Amino acid sequence: MNRRGATYLPRTTEVVAAHLVGDVFMGIYPLMPGNTCHFVVADFDGSTAMLDALAYVKAPGRGDRTRAAPVSS
Repeated sequence: MNRRGATYLPRTTEVVAAHLVGDVFMGIYPLMPGNTCHFVVADFDGSTAMLDALAYVKAPGRGDRTRAAPVSS
């Protein structure tokens, strides 16, 4: 995904519905002063979702951050 040329959509019921059926990507990572972020929310879909989530949790990060990968059915 090319984030430099990305079009950012408003969070509306229609955009959330489109995300839930896989038509658009949606994420949230609120930036604080100094471009810091205290949490990131991600969801993984498709046949490699569990492997992608495991790689996400195991990826090196800065500082002592709690990571969790809840699974839904």
